Amino acid sequence: MTHHPLAVFDVDCLQLNESGNGLELRRPDALPAPSVRRAHAWIGLHDVPLVFTTCCSGRMLPPDGLPGVLFVPLDGADRSWESLLGDHRRFYIQKKAYGDPKLNYACQAFDMFASNANAARLVRALGVEQWVVFGNAFDLCVNAAARGLLALGQRVRVLEGMCTPAATGYGPCGTSENRARIVAELAAMGAEMATLDDLLATVTP
Repeated sequence: MTHHPLAVFDVDCLQLNESGNGLELRRPDALPAPSVRRAHAWIGLHDVPLVFTTCCSGRMLPPDGLPGVLFVPLDGADRSWESLLGDHRRFYIQKKAYGDPKLNYACQAFDMFASNANAARLVRALGVEQWVVFGNAFDLCVNAAARGLLALGQRVRVLEGMCTPAATGYGPCGTSENRARIVAELAAMGAEMATLDDLLATVTP
């Protein structure tokens, strides 16, 4: 088990680039792209551990991953990644995708902790004191990430201003009322709401 005072969970902001040799922002027109880039610059500057996922409709990383990124597979029987944990600072949690947005929603593919048996193992193994969470689809994917961390007894701060709403047409998703409800529920579970400035002002060891 490793130990980190702080780690960042980027939910679905990143995807494989078209060349297949790196990462790029997914839907930068919908994201607060300048803020996400500032956050990632801070992560890199301070060598903060980064856990990330890719949208089920985005370009996901291949099983052999990318240089410097530890691929955490869906298959709970595959634990080969654990021996490489201490050599990495970037960790990719594979999500299950069904090839259709409606089916992804119906099967709750957005919940990485439900579909990936290794996700909870990764969180426990990293030994993080505080998680900072932001990303795409606040109602679904970000909500699932924050709840999954909280269910594991983790301390969580959500950068709400860096969370885009989920698309409408999926139950109550995408409405201000649903967002307010989720914020209240996460707060009741122990999550704190924070800003990008709070993250950038954090002093790392």
